[in-house]
Amino acid sequence: FLLSGVHATIAGVLVAFTIPAVTKIDEQIYSSNLRKLSYDFEVDIPEKGSLITPKQNSTIQKVKSLSMAAETPLQTIEHALHPWVAFGIMPLFALANAGIVINSDFFSSIINPVTIGVGAGLIVGKFVGILLFCWIMVKLGLAQLPEEANWKHIAGVALLAGIGFTMSLFISGLAFANPIFIDQAKYGILIASIFAGILGTIVLKRIGKSEVKTTNTDQEKAGFISNQN
Repeated sequence: FLLSGVHATIAGVLVAFTIPAVTKIDEQIYSSNLRKLSYDFEVDIPEKGSLITPKQNSTIQKVKSLSMAAETPLQTIEHALHPWVAFGIMPLFALANAGIVINSDFFSSIINPVTIGVGAGLIVGKFVGILLFCWIMVKLGLAQLPEEANWKHIAGVALLAGIGFTMSLFISGLAFANPIFIDQAKYGILIASIFAGILGTIVLKRIGKSEVKTTNTDQEKAGFISNQN
């Protein structure tokens, strides 16, 4: 492929076709064995103490091996590579192909109208646009929120949507003919993507923590009521 003129991405696609997408174990067999192992684990729960017994530890290892067999090799490789691709390869690839040069003009360009406009469009524009459009669609009865999702979740996702790189760079290249404006737009995209990622993560994490606290409180109340009865 190196000397054939075919892009390396095509080689990667062809290699992916050779990875098996079939499980090593039947779904029914997996479900049956998992129920048996779950029963074995519950039988060996000690009356006192929080440490698991050696037999329970053995059961856990069997569950891990069984679950690995129930997952296709393609899914196993995908899950193993995902953190490296999402947090390492993709950001480096995006930055390398973006052509962003961090120099002495970077900080002065932050307060430039083009940089501020592009950045605000990604953070504020995406947030307001997605949230408002979803609200309108739900109110008109044309859509509904996913199960166990609320508007706080939609707001968090709308903030994360401000992480725009490939398409944002493409649009900025079409919108501006002046190379200076294109560089300023790139600065705005980079800064907005960082802030959108941080804000979205903070919002969704806080929502998750509050929901866990609410669930624990409800369980404690339910346990208290059952004990009273």
